[in-house]
Amino acid sequence: MPKRSRVKREPIRPILAAILAGGIFFILSSIWALSTPPSSVPDEASHFIRAAAVAHGEFYGTAGDAHNGTVYVDVPAGVAYSHNFTCNAFKPDITVTTCMDQRPTDPSATVSTSTTAGLNAPGYYILTGWPSLLINGDSSLYAMRLAGALVASIPVAILFGALTRLRVGRWPYLAVGAILTPMTFYLSGSVNPNGLEATSILAVFATTLLLSRKTLSTRATLGYLALMLISGVLLMSTRSISILWLVIALAVGLLMGEGKVIGALLRRPVTWIIGALGVIAGLATVGWYLTAPDVGSPPPGGLMRGEFGTALAMLNSTGNQIIGWIGEFGWLDTPAPIFTPIVWGGAILITFIVGFSVAGKKNRLIIAGLLAVTLFMPTVVQTMVVHELGQIWQGRYMLAMALLTLLVCSIVMSDARLPWPSIRRPALAVFALLWAAHVAAYILVIKRYSIGINYPLLQMFVAPTWTTPFGIPILALIIAFSLVLAGGLWLLWKLADSVPLDEDALDLRRLREPEALRA
Repeated sequence: MPKRSRVKREPIRPILAAILAGGIFFILSSIWALSTPPSSVPDEASHFIRAAAVAHGEFYGTAGDAHNGTVYVDVPAGVAYSHNFTCNAFKPDITVTTCMDQRPTDPSATVSTSTTAGLNAPGYYILTGWPSLLINGDSSLYAMRLAGALVASIPVAILFGALTRLRVGRWPYLAVGAILTPMTFYLSGSVNPNGLEATSILAVFATTLLLSRKTLSTRATLGYLALMLISGVLLMSTRSISILWLVIALAVGLLMGEGKVIGALLRRPVTWIIGALGVIAGLATVGWYLTAPDVGSPPPGGLMRGEFGTALAMLNSTGNQIIGWIGEFGWLDTPAPIFTPIVWGGAILITFIVGFSVAGKKNRLIIAGLLAVTLFMPTVVQTMVVHELGQIWQGRYMLAMALLTLLVCSIVMSDARLPWPSIRRPALAVFALLWAAHVAAYILVIKRYSIGINYPLLQMFVAPTWTTPFGIPILALIIAFSLVLAGGLWLLWKLADSVPLDEDALDLRRLREPEALRA
């Protein structure tokens, strides 16, 4: 019997890949946003208040008399009430409806309240706080969450547009299934800059890699430079340390590029114009943090240790930090079911080991450097601030760098002609496990907030203590989440599986490192 020939499919258009990926990410993050009470994400109440204050034109606020890092601002009473939703923080066996104070009679009335995010750069909060200008009460809080989900979805769309234009082979698409962890969606569906930080760093790297590896037309070059600028500005709008993440993402993208392509790119005037705009945005961000008024620092929290003891404790908690990238929900009081970190940890470990193993000398150094920053920077930073702030570090703070490291590994894997026919079925099985692990984490979180972690699962459907907003049935949310997640993984699978066997490294043969570097 003659052998069936593989049908050569046309690659998906970058704009279609961007719309589909960004849309699916937005829907999944939005479902997460509607599945928990406001302020159930760490520090979200402070971010709600900061966002509403910025949207209403108050960029600085007033320092409190205690000089403890708290800033007082004027916001609608419905937004100020978000502090009350934290009454069950660190108490996973109760729901917010059992402990909240009475709601304000007029949620639109202006009141003064405190926030610990008062000096954060205003960019992120402008993008998420505008719904508070239009609606009041709990609805404004959920609307701000949805605005945050939309903003975090934009870099995901840019990421997929760049990857499909670069035609990176199948492995980055497969790796994205592991890169976008449950924690990424959870944070993106909240008012917390860590979600946008995690997605925008990927877009910065992908657009930089595309521009430094592939010679594009003048129009396309302008378009992707603009997308790189947008991604970079979004990244800088999140946290002060994100300026460092931006520099790392740009540097890695350029180091993995081609010298001739980069040289041609630098000879185009548009490159310098977009670059100048980026520098201006960076200087403005740095200037914000340098000129912000001194409001003091919060009192040290957690178990106090000396520098050496702190460093040992941080190194010893590396495993817990990694779980923080995958699923540590609520106020760190609701870890994902053990099945979830086992599956995700395995997928992450495989991506790193294979990527590092097939990399050339230069790319191995890049991966090793990224991994060192991801694993050891928490120890360095926490040791430096332990006397001033106490034990503050959380795993989600390094989520952006962890995701960047995995994406770099997957790009390197595309340069190696791994035997796809023999890997195809195991890869499909991993995707099925990732789906089950993500759904399991989602169900656990919605159970924790609807009835409490220790109650029977069935009670969540028949007699929940806390009900989801707008009367959405919990079962409907779970079904919708499961189906959309399956659709997203199916899209990744089709993108990967549609790469012809003879084009596994399409456009990458000419991009490989010189043999001297691969020795």
